Amino acid sequence: MELNNLDRLNLELLRTFAVAARAPTFAAAARIRGVTVSAISQQVKTLETQLSLALFERRGRRVSLTGTGLALSNELETHLGQLALALERATNAHSKVEGLVTLGGPRTFGGFYVLPRLTKLLRERPGLRVDQRFEVPSLLERQLVDGALDLAVMGRPPEAAGLEATVLTTETFVAVAAPALLKRLPAARTEAALREWPWLAFDSDLAMHAPWWRASFGRAAVPPRRLVAAVASLEQLQSLAEAALGAVVLPDYLVGPALAAKRLVLVHPSTPGRTPRPATNTLFLVARRGAPLTARLLAVRQALRSPP
Repeated sequence: MELNNLDRLNLELLRTFAVAARAPTFAAAARIRGVTVSAISQQVKTLETQLSLALFERRGRRVSLTGTGLALSNELETHLGQLALALERATNAHSKVEGLVTLGGPRTFGGFYVLPRLTKLLRERPGLRVDQRFEVPSLLERQLVDGALDLAVMGRPPEAAGLEATVLTTETFVAVAAPALLKRLPAARTEAALREWPWLAFDSDLAMHAPWWRASFGRAAVPPRRLVAAVASLEQLQSLAEAALGAVVLPDYLVGPALAAKRLVLVHPSTPGRTPRPATNTLFLVARRGAPLTARLLAVRQALRSPP
């Protein structure tokens, strides 16, 4: 047998030999391994046959290591110890809440919703590390598929194959404007009137405007396409709105302090014969389908679904 042909070696035989080599007798080795003395003897003989080596010298009822057996025993003591350590580390990666989890999502929602929950988890689990990355959904999907991310929070279900999503929470969009701007605009709040207002948006696809307009004026409502500015930052959009440059649709959790301080006010649409409904958006927690459910990954997922 070739020594490098490890796929033909039985690890249990090597473990038995390692124990027998260190034990004073085969009887002592049998007690350690929880088998009979004859089982120890037979396993050692089987290993010697497979290796074509004499590992023990037998003199009546007494056995002692040969020089080859002693050398192999010393090597195994080192390498089996390293193997045991590697197996322990691999097991810990699954069973202990330790190590790195990468999480992607929108920046503002991350600060409002994700950060308080992660702060609590990281305080309880000092061996855990969570890296956050803030990207648009298309890039988040790509990074999930490529394995650069473990989890992502997205404002829509994933489109890429191999990803799965569960509902995380729901956010509400509101239209707001500065009191100074409203003084310069007509008092009417109908769909036609609001379409003539100056508006601010996150980007040209009007991801937040569209649900607000449909909730306010019906499914056929179309948001205005003429924008004063499009800025890919919710915080900067709020600042522009507070400067009375335009009205804007933003998450209610972001504009709450500005509403309380009366730097902004809610825009209530006028829809005769119809009651506007809240403009909501579902947020999803997305992961690779079939990814290993390690203890650290499960801990982060559970924390994100828990109260802050």
